[in-house]
Amino acid sequence: MDVFFPQEFQNSKYQNMFDTLSDQERGLLYQEFLGVALRRRFKPKSLRDGLAKTDRRLRLSASVWRRDRSVVLHYLRLVVRHYTLGSTIMRIKRYFGLQLPPPSPGCIRDSAAIVVALLFLNRQREVLDFHLKIAAEQLHREKTGSFFIMALMGFLLARTLFDTVEVGNALDSLRSQMIHGETPLGAEMEFSNLGHLAPAGARWQGLTCWKSCRSDEKFHNMRLYYDFHLDHVCWRLGGYLDHHVRWRKYVALPFLRVGGFFEYSLVRLDYARKRTLPFTTDTGLLATAIESLVEFSGDIMPFSLHVNIEKRATASLVPSLDDLKILFLLGGDFHVDENGRMMERRMGRDEIRGIMCTRNHMSGRDNRLHEVVEFSFLRLRRAGEYLLPLSTLLLVLQGYLRVYEVTAGTIDTQAALVQWAVEPRKVAPQSLDVFCENIHAGLREINAGHDIEGCMAALRRALEIRQGMLPD
Repeated sequence: MDVFFPQEFQNSKYQNMFDTLSDQERGLLYQEFLGVALRRRFKPKSLRDGLAKTDRRLRLSASVWRRDRSVVLHYLRLVVRHYTLGSTIMRIKRYFGLQLPPPSPGCIRDSAAIVVALLFLNRQREVLDFHLKIAAEQLHREKTGSFFIMALMGFLLARTLFDTVEVGNALDSLRSQMIHGETPLGAEMEFSNLGHLAPAGARWQGLTCWKSCRSDEKFHNMRLYYDFHLDHVCWRLGGYLDHHVRWRKYVALPFLRVGGFFEYSLVRLDYARKRTLPFTTDTGLLATAIESLVEFSGDIMPFSLHVNIEKRATASLVPSLDDLKILFLLGGDFHVDENGRMMERRMGRDEIRGIMCTRNHMSGRDNRLHEVVEFSFLRLRRAGEYLLPLSTLLLVLQGYLRVYEVTAGTIDTQAALVQWAVEPRKVAPQSLDVFCENIHAGLREINAGHDIEGCMAALRRALEIRQGMLPD
């Protein structure tokens, strides 16, 4: 193998760390460091040439070290955390490749390996956080801005933590939660410590916008996202910065650090999101991935969840206003405001302008457009905080899509939903019955490998609980 190692770190302790790797381990490290560059059309002349170019590009600028030490340490831990995850995924594929559940047809190949790695690392959370803290402090003390060195530290940490018994237990846990189906699924997950104030548009509505930007003491609203090359580091999870500034959606302008949501797109294949793939057709696997990523995110709070479901059939029922309200009952965010009144905050605070929409995704497998419905009204929560199990909620959305039409909706419907969200009231019992009957019919039509009656029982219990929280 043509060995590459940064010239400036020759004869250092990092060189000694690198020398402990076998040729095969060095190949895995190189793959993790190159990341999404491996998917580009134009390939480098040689592996060494590609590594050298990537090493020159992925460096921290000198100005970063002049910023708040605590903030920089949080970013450094985030970088090494993701390199550790990527290296763990590759080790799992190496040692457990034949035991992993096979990928769903036409979906991302590494979905099962990603989830097993997340489950395993989350169970090692205390040890992982301890080592990440040490690594970040060392990098900051030495002002080491080389991402190759950060990738090396993550790779060695993954090797230290790796335990075949514990990984096997994580694999068994995933198998027990799987719900096989045929509908391609994906998800986009938004994280922010500022919540609904993260987008630039929300913060620029008043004169206190920059004060709210600084109130995120850990990440400064992800304004250093591009300085730390997180779009490259988080490539396995489709990471990108969503600031809601449309004219520069995928363009990094360091001098205009507006910040925004730290987002994982589990259907993304490249930087510009021109090519996508579903994550899986297994509802349980996707639910486990979402809950595991929320736990893995560490210091960044979950905010919202967009579920992508490929549309496979034409539905005939037009949803009523009550049907749309029921969707919010299941996945919205109900909260008592400062005046003691209940509010659904996703719609009531103008966080979203609609419940769902249709998009055409260019498949990275067959290079064809696939019609996908994106449900965008869900609040992203930690495991156990959903009104009903997340896997059941995902099944309900699949059943909904099978029987109900997806339309942009009228202005009157949107206005009525906003009015209801500001002061939500109970939905009529007969509307709940009709909704449940339609979902039951939709679940019977899809091959989702699930307990339909158990799913419906959980759905009805959740609706009873939510209705009990609302006034008449």
